[in-house]
Amino acid sequence: MASCVADNIAYPHRRSLFRINVFLPALYLYFFFNSAALPLGLQYTTLLAPFFYIWLLKNRQKWVIRRFALCSLPFLIAHLAHGVDAKTYAVSLCLIFTVYLTIYSFCIAVKKCRDLRGLFRNVIIANFIFVCFAIPFRYSEYSSIFWWTTFISEELVQIPRLKLLTYEASYYATLLVPFFLYSYFRMIFFKKRADYLLCMITSIPLGLSLSFGVIGGIACTLLLTHIIYFRKIFRINSRYVILMLPVTALIVAIVVAKTSLGVRLVEVVTGQDQSGTGRTVWSYLLSYQVAIQKSLYWGVGFGQVKMYFDTMFEYMQETFKRGWMNASLYNSIAELVATTGIVGATIKLAAELLLFFKTKCYKNCFRFSLFIFIFIYQFTGSYLTNVAEYVIWCLAFIELFPEFALQDKTKLQQVTSLFQPGAAT
Repeated sequence: MASCVADNIAYPHRRSLFRINVFLPALYLYFFFNSAALPLGLQYTTLLAPFFYIWLLKNRQKWVIRRFALCSLPFLIAHLAHGVDAKTYAVSLCLIFTVYLTIYSFCIAVKKCRDLRGLFRNVIIANFIFVCFAIPFRYSEYSSIFWWTTFISEELVQIPRLKLLTYEASYYATLLVPFFLYSYFRMIFFKKRADYLLCMITSIPLGLSLSFGVIGGIACTLLLTHIIYFRKIFRINSRYVILMLPVTALIVAIVVAKTSLGVRLVEVVTGQDQSGTGRTVWSYLLSYQVAIQKSLYWGVGFGQVKMYFDTMFEYMQETFKRGWMNASLYNSIAELVATTGIVGATIKLAAELLLFFKTKCYKNCFRFSLFIFIFIYQFTGSYLTNVAEYVIWCLAFIELFPEFALQDKTKLQQVTSLFQPGAAT
């Protein structure tokens, strides 16, 4: 029996791709259609929040609202004491509550799902079919349906970036992260032709998104993961480590050197990419300027950041001699500091590290890589109500895919020692 289970994990049957799973429609909605034909900022998961709440109650999750109220009450008191626009604040808090219900439901669904591997493969293949359909539209008059064209440099270079039916290319790339890492580690661990193909058809859409925040985060994640897990990965797939990795890197460098991907890479390296600079340096400086308008410790309150556009614009004019694109901050931590101050940001980071040790995600290559990626990415991208970010956090902290588990106890001790308080630097 044990050998049959192991065989199913390593080499799942092809028929599972066509097996109907009760969670498949919800996963398709989340990945492909969540923002299709909706106003910017609104998603179907938001509209379906009441149904998620009913589903949670049916699954004996009776403390859903009380837990949210308990966590938000200190911020509610502090923000009301400093003064907020009541309508905007209430709407924003309700939006955060819908995200909370969505993610809560997602966690319960993942724990109940019996064929998560089949769902992952199904989405990867369906996504590639969508990409093949979208490629002919890249330079057509209908490109805006599947491609996001933006100015990325001082010379106002325009390059179409794949987004499919999402609202923006970076968000689409973030959705792809768990599926790419899953296919990547399957390729490393099992070395089957189907796994190599699965990784390839996940890598192509990721590259077409031209999201260097996501791609750079993945690169840093895989580098760190390979260093920490080097002994295990080398033992499992030494041929890949010695030959395929440098050869692949060289081929990619040659291919992209004269393509739109290469153009954007040059812009990022030379510091001329406005998107990258805005998501990092400018966002942190502006978040501080916004937070001190009310309280550096508690921030300005939920939904209030947009009301300080004049403050952000004036600061950008005085400091960098340029305006600010809109009233948003372009990474999750910067927006959190502006909204909930140092207290909110500290609580989030502390919770992440606590769950890292409590759930022992460092014992699993896949879960560990998800944690490292999203921990890095929250400082360079995302936003406060980004469902895709919280989905990655959930996958990192839920015990799944045991085939990627770390078995080497010596290496495990080395990994945990890196994250212990007071560890040598």
